[in-house]
This record gives sequence, C-alpha cells and structure tokens, in this order.
Amino acid sequence: MLFEDKYEIIRKIGSGSTSDVFLVRDRKLKKRWAAKIIGIYSGGGTDCRVKQDAAREIQILTQLDTPGAVKIIDVFEDSRRICILTDYIHGISLLAYIHKYGPVFEQTAAKWLLQLCGTLDYLHNMMPPVIFCDLKPENIMLKDDGKLTLIDFGAAYQQHSDVSPGIWKGTIGYAAPELCHGTAVPDIRADIYGLGVLGYFLISGLEPKQVEKLKDYSGHRIVSRKLDRILSGCLSENPGKRYKNCEHMAVRLRQFLRKADF
Repeated sequence: MLFEDKYEIIRKIGSGSTSDVFLVRDRKLKKRWAAKIIGIYSGGGTDCRVKQDAAREIQILTQLDTPGAVKIIDVFEDSRRICILTDYIHGISLLAYIHKYGPVFEQTAAKWLLQLCGTLDYLHNMMPPVIFCDLKPENIMLKDDGKLTLIDFGAAYQQHSDVSPGIWKGTIGYAAPELCHGTAVPDIRADIYGLGVLGYFLISGLEPKQVEKLKDYSGHRIVSRKLDRILSGCLSENPGKRYKNCEHMAVRLRQFLRKADF
C-alpha cells in the first residue's frame, strides 16, 4: 500500500534541510498524525547519508516510551523518500510561544527546564544512551495540558554508535561548542549545554547569538543571579565543567523553585 493510499495530506506544518512535515489523516481510522517526509533521492541516485540518518532516527523512535517524546506510528519507504509518522502534538512550539507572548517568568522557565531534564534523563539512561543534540525551541512542543514534548529526533544519536567527530546535525547557537568545532562526538553534556541556551532564550526572548547581552538588556537585569548561576553551569566551553547529568541540574532547579515559591 502506498503512503497516499492510506493517508490524506491536510497541510504542511514544518520543514528542514532534507525533509518536510505534514499534518495527515488516516483515511480509514480518521485519526491525525504528523508525517515527516524525507527525500532520499538526489540527482543521480540515493543519498546514502540521508538514508542512514533516517534509519537512525527510526531506530531511536521505536525504542522510546516516555510522555516527553513523540511516539512513532508508521514508516513508509520507496525509491525517493522515507515517511515517518508520529503523534500529532496539539499545542505550540516554544519558539512560537515566545514570539507570540514574549519571554516567560523565571519560575515558568525553570519548571519547563525541569520537565526537559526529566525527559533527557530518560533518554540518557537508555542503553545505549540517546543524545538529542538539537534542543532548539522549534523542537519542543508545549501541549494544551502544559506538558512539553520533544518532536524531532533527526539530529539524535545513540552514544557509542558509529558517529565520528564533525558529523552532527544540530543547530548553531544551541549546539555545544565541541560539536560545532568537530572536536568530539555527542555525549549527554551536549544536551546539558542546549538546556542552558534554551533557558536564557525563554527568559529573554533573545537568540543564542545575543547571549552576551543577557546580563543587561535596555539597562535592566533580565535574569536573577540565582537562576543565572544555574544556567551558566550548563555553558562551560569545557564539557567536563558542566553538570555531569540532567538530574544534577534538576536538583538545582528544584531548589530554585522551592525558594521562589516563598
């Protein structure tokens, strides 16, 4: 059965360098899913790198069982494309949220980061560990119930797999320096770096290239010293000086939230 025989494309909802994402409807069940359609044919033949990346993404998705990440539903492949169907998440991306409503309060940012710490801790404790590698706000959906979900595992890797330094698919600004410079393969500390950048973005609305302005924006401090110390613990150039794992960061966030509630 062809993809179009089973699913009706409703509209395009996203795009990437090698893929487009569509909202689709199951013609028989009438359920809606998100379909990531990856082009694997380039010029004279199949793009082996793109096909290999898609296979890795599918392998990771099939192992996931957590409310903090999308669930894979179906896979279709032909000579020109691979189609990955996942849950369609009702909500808004964190990027769209900040653009629409502006920066959030520190307590809100801390609660969201704490949620993400839980999801990433689940990924990092899989065997082998899964490194998300692309914690940009476009890849994080805020659902109608207030929970966060990671939606795009196209850049994710399984630690200790056949990944060489310099081969990564993250986003400049959110990606850890060792990935951008090609000096190391991803490990859990790369995701911790991404959490720090994301935290500053949520509080300030500033893009990563403007991080140096976070201490003072229009003459007003936009992040408290207490939260700044937590976030800066993610952002050392040296991975060994960041939090050793997400639970370590989560402990600091819980302490911050307990004090903020008084």
